[in-house]
Amino acid sequence: GKAAVHERRRQWDKALTLLEKWVELDPDSAPARYRLGTSLFYTNKIAESFEQFREARDIDPKMNQPYIALGQLFSQKDDADRARKAFERAYDEDGANERTALAYAAWLIRQDDPEDLEKAKEVAIALRERSPDSVQALTLQGVIARLQDDAAGVEKAMSEILDIDVSNQGAIDLLALTLIESDNPGDREKALGYAQMNVQRFATNARANITLAWVLNVLGRKQEAAAALQKATQSRISNDPDSVYLLARLLADFGQNDNALQVLQQSSAQSGSGVYLYRKDAEELMERLQGLQSN
Repeated sequence: GKAAVHERRRQWDKALTLLEKWVELDPDSAPARYRLGTSLFYTNKIAESFEQFREARDIDPKMNQPYIALGQLFSQKDDADRARKAFERAYDEDGANERTALAYAAWLIRQDDPEDLEKAKEVAIALRERSPDSVQALTLQGVIARLQDDAAGVEKAMSEILDIDVSNQGAIDLLALTLIESDNPGDREKALGYAQMNVQRFATNARANITLAWVLNVLGRKQEAAAALQKATQSRISNDPDSVYLLARLLADFGQNDNALQVLQQSSAQSGSGVYLYRKDAEELMERLQGLQSN
């Protein structure tokens, strides 16, 4: 509706008026209250914003914990201090909730600080203690291991996921991308096997084909990598920033610099609040491609 248009255009006063009417007509709508909370936040009505997030969570427990909602919005405004206080308050109050713990850990990881990464690791350990078979907690442990250059830790966590869900695409994907960086030929062969496994199971999936193209390219099998890359570009590319980076890097490696830069710029404009393993690499690649374009 019109409120969504105003939200996309960041016309928060106009969105606020319409969302207040929606909540008045449907006070038990959690999405309406959550969106109203966001508009209130961007019109500098923080206390009122929090109350709407709290009401939304009371109506639907699957909604973000109120301080998580505030933390994400402060983070979007680059107010790191207030974001940290909000996320820490959320975890203190609701750390037993998996959704809350995962959101806090994801924020910690995005701070790109070794101490925060250790805190995220503690959150993951606590999650596993409460839910030993949680795929989300295992994924978090694997991602943190990856960021700490702990290939054995990645393999352990992802293997445990595959014991629970043998066809988990994300686990297989992360194993392939981690093992291909090893100097051990055996690990590289395992990486190729995992990448091929995903493509066999998800033949038209862009992410699976991008990972296979990446692995093949690292192995120097350029012709096969180009074929996988072409297949990937024929599918709908997700907003997963890591896959987008790998796609852009592959395009650049194959001489398609303008296309690579366009892919990165579109992804940057749509970046969300998740974890981005290749953030620094993507920033460096974009800077290099922009430099080439300006010359």
